[in-house]
Amino acid sequence: MAAIKRHAVISVAASVLRTELLGMRQDHGENILAFASRASGKARNCKLTIKCSHGEDVDYSEEIVKQVVLAGMFDEEIKRKVLSEQGIDDKTLNETIAIIEREEMALRSMTTPSQAGAVTSRKTISSNDSRLQIKGVCESCKLEFPKHRVKRSAGRDDVLLTDKLCKPCWQKKRDNKRNVRTSSGPSNQASGLENSEEFPYLAAADHKEKEAAHIPAELLAMSSQRDMSVPMPHHVFDGTRGWMQSPPKPHPTISLTVSVDQSDYDHLRLPCPKMRPTKCLVVTDSGCQSALLGLKLFHQFGLSKSCLVPVKGRMNAINNEGIDILGAVFLRLEGKDASSGASVKTAVMAHVSQSTDRFYISQQAMRELGILEHDFPKIRANVSDGNLAAATSNPVSCSNERAPPKLAPCGCKVHVKSPPRPNSLPFPPLEENVDSMKEWIFDYFEDSVFNTCPHQPLPMLKTEPIRLHVNPDAVPNPAFTAATVSIHWREDVSEQLKQDVAMGVIEPVPPGTPTIWQARMTVVGKPDGSPRRTIDFRNLNMHCKRETQHVVPPYKQARLVPAGGFRTVTDCKNGYHSCPLAEEDRHLTTFITEEGRFRYCVAPQGFAASGDGYNQRYDNLISDMHRKTKCVDDLVV
Repeated sequence: MAAIKRHAVISVAASVLRTELLGMRQDHGENILAFASRASGKARNCKLTIKCSHGEDVDYSEEIVKQVVLAGMFDEEIKRKVLSEQGIDDKTLNETIAIIEREEMALRSMTTPSQAGAVTSRKTISSNDSRLQIKGVCESCKLEFPKHRVKRSAGRDDVLLTDKLCKPCWQKKRDNKRNVRTSSGPSNQASGLENSEEFPYLAAADHKEKEAAHIPAELLAMSSQRDMSVPMPHHVFDGTRGWMQSPPKPHPTISLTVSVDQSDYDHLRLPCPKMRPTKCLVVTDSGCQSALLGLKLFHQFGLSKSCLVPVKGRMNAINNEGIDILGAVFLRLEGKDASSGASVKTAVMAHVSQSTDRFYISQQAMRELGILEHDFPKIRANVSDGNLAAATSNPVSCSNERAPPKLAPCGCKVHVKSPPRPNSLPFPPLEENVDSMKEWIFDYFEDSVFNTCPHQPLPMLKTEPIRLHVNPDAVPNPAFTAATVSIHWREDVSEQLKQDVAMGVIEPVPPGTPTIWQARMTVVGKPDGSPRRTIDFRNLNMHCKRETQHVVPPYKQARLVPAGGFRTVTDCKNGYHSCPLAEEDRHLTTFITEEGRFRYCVAPQGFAASGDGYNQRYDNLISDMHRKTKCVDDLVV
């Protein structure tokens, strides 16, 4: 063992590690606790021990870490205060960190520019900077002026700005804009698109300068007394649990097929551009009043700038800043109803801009596609609260009766569809009824959800099949020979293959099918000694593109679960094997065994994109659920 360690492990001298430890410094923006943890982790490998007179090892790493923390602090003002602390030499590492944390919190809470500048080092631009002396020509009056100026903000780096107009011309242009805005009365504002050049487009921005609302003096006094400079993480209000810390969700998106229609252009007597129907992920922002299409996505549709129709008016963002519009294009949008499979279509006038890379569809388009109700926005009561109150006051049992279970040829109960949702709860939702409710759930869904018979086909998710996006230029490297299975495992492996065929996970390759893509099945041992079948899809993974779906790390999800409440935890059995695989892609998953060739009918284990496809479809199924968090197939409600 010592010889193996000597050849396999590259040893690093403790002096090298100690030198790295003593040279550690706190990073900009890093809190002292994180820096101390980093230093402690480095110190563990530095062999900071010494033999005492009794022959025992004495560890002095804590004192060394304390000195590294004191010497490596980023903020010089905090370092000066901490080192001047009385009795600092007698403080332990944790006591020293606590002192530094208090100083950091005090400096972060300061609001004046001078104090904020002491917290972090900022890039400043001196008034003697040579760049401020560079002259430019005003685009309006054609006179020379210093074209650079410095923008200074409290707690931020100085920014060098370049002006196109001199100050007098800029002031004149600003005054002209103000006169135009103040001259437009309420009648002009209500006259519609014909009398206004500023369309209320994206995010329904208001283009009229509104008068500042009167703020009571008492409210101003209260706000001035409170310190509001401490940063606060994002919170959401839950009707049941109140305020909860939760990260903001990304913009909601939906997949639609985008195309052009000749009739749209014939109606306007315009030439119709040529475009193939293309699937696109569009942003469904209910505040968007007109469709906005990024120029990059516009080119990906196969369209050029010559296809753009000139437009009149201006488009504004939510912050009332103008959006540069290059022109517009008339597009048809098509999607499918997830429940009925019916096709839903609409048309939009998409404004093309370089200001975004995405496709925002308008509120009207979302109404036509059925994403929003036609009476949106409208307040509706939460009907679940009434159901909950009724169940609490009237504890009635479920009235849905089940027929006697049928038996399969294997002797197990036949797997049936899930029974209908009960009309009411069988017990009041109280803590003392948890065990009774659990027993009732197991009994009510015994023949459907909890029927795990391995000899019947698995129930499939009602969703789009997973596709394998293989590079068309990829060269297959099929395996023509099967891996050898140990004799004592052959019977078990054969039984596992038959079981997967019975459940609809795999199927034998039909006779006469040529070998193009083919992997090899290998068998390895589990910790308990039983065999585990694996498929070597490395060659397929190398040439496939993923449908990336982000999964929030588990430790972040755990922090989102509020304390002091009731939680329900679910785990999907055969999760990947419940996602159907497109029939036209099944041949790509062919694998060879000693018992013949098989191929997957569902998302295969070991394929790089199976996790993305499963997570995407599972997330869509539970998207309407509230107060939940999910990690792959584990769900907490």
